[in-house]
Amino acid sequence: MKARDKVLIVDDSDINRSLLADMLAQDYDLVEAANGLEAVALLSQQYSEISLVLLDIVMPMMDGFEVLASMNKSGYIDHIPVIMISAETSSVYIDHAYDLGAAEYISRPFDEKTVKRRVKNTIMLYAKQKYLENMVTEQLLEKEKNMKIIIFVCRRMFANSPILISQCRKRSCFTHSEISVNN
Repeated sequence: MKARDKVLIVDDSDINRSLLADMLAQDYDLVEAANGLEAVALLSQQYSEISLVLLDIVMPMMDGFEVLASMNKSGYIDHIPVIMISAETSSVYIDHAYDLGAAEYISRPFDEKTVKRRVKNTIMLYAKQKYLENMVTEQLLEKEKNMKIIIFVCRRMFANSPILISQCRKRSCFTHSEISVNN
């Protein structure tokens, strides 16, 4: 059985956290924080386990923008998507959230279908992005390994022939020093 994704819900309102938890509990493991300080502490403790953060903006102690700034500073924002949840509908708030790295913005009152779809889609998008990044990394490592083999073969084949080394260099992306036997 596949492990369930974990969602961190950050909101100072017990009612809002409860509403979101009721919407998502069937599909996700949930962790809750009542303010930004708690959220940052949970992120540092459970960084590798959290798949997504639902983050309110207006909270005591540390607001949602400060949490985003902290996630940027620690690098968490590159690996954990954030959906802002707020009653604030001003474009200034929304633009600032996106500028700080939020992936989505959901305004209150919450529509259950919208919340579920955006959470699912955002987690899926980040998972696909991570998969593609890993695939590219693997391909680059494989290419590097193949290039080393080619260089090794060229060195053996052209060990005593400066003319052949020169021809190989002209027809490839290798420098003389890469295929030279003396290296």
